[in-house]
Amino acid sequence: MRVLGVDPGSSVTGYGIVEGSQGAFHHVASGTIRTVALARGPLRLQKIHDDLLAVVDRYEPTAM
Repeated sequence: MRVLGVDPGSSVTGYGIVEGSQGAFHHVASGTIRTVALARGPLRLQKIHDDLLAVVDRYEPTAM
């Protein structure tokens, strides 16, 4: 099982990917998505959406 975890935030959103089974997970990837401080809410959300979709496409998690 590969799991995507998201730490939400409008200016910095964190994510982490772990893989394994119950009690035996290991780190696959992690990172942050940063938005422009002066951007309006919808623009920030669009960037977070687009970047998270790229993470999903790259790592193909089975759960979130």
